Amino acid sequence: MAEIVGELAMILPMLSTDLAGVSTADKLAAAGAAARRLCWASRCWRHELATDLEAGQTNITLQWPMRANAIAIDVVVPRTDAFRVERDNLGRQVVVFNSPLSETVDALVRIKGCLIPVMDGDGMQMPEWIVEQYGEAIAAGATAMLKRHARKPYTDLNGAEYADREFRRGIGQAAIDAQKVGVR
Repeated sequence: MAEIVGELAMILPMLSTDLAGVSTADKLAAAGAAARRLCWASRCWRHELATDLEAGQTNITLQWPMRANAIAIDVVVPRTDAFRVERDNLGRQVVVFNSPLSETVDALVRIKGCLIPVMDGDGMQMPEWIVEQYGEAIAAGATAMLKRHARKPYTDLNGAEYADREFRRGIGQAAIDAQKVGVR
């Protein structure tokens, strides 16, 4: 398994103690999936990019931190809704404007995005603050996933439901925090 960066391994001790028989790799994979779901559902990881757009240019390749993907994008400056998001041949997100913002003047463009970590062959990266602030919620989400595995010694549907409630509570708190803090 690829390395998971961002101290996701800090979550292992937080996982339910009655998961005997679950491999470390499966625990980390479940924690990674729970972290992605938390970021997606709460929109807690927000980031702003600023880049210069040359006169006549109609697209910007987005370079989000830690190879993240944006699940929601808003072009803030200049304010426009006349764009679409595509992927280039390397899989990177590209903002394509329907027409140049200016034919004669360079422009500073600010783009806000709600990000989720990406798991790929090189691992998974995300800011440490996500694990530090929402580690218990991520652990609850991972526990809920693992306890739903059918016909395993650690299968426990009631425990999975309880863990899922705790996970959803953590998602709600992350969403509230995101509204208060905004872009990080």
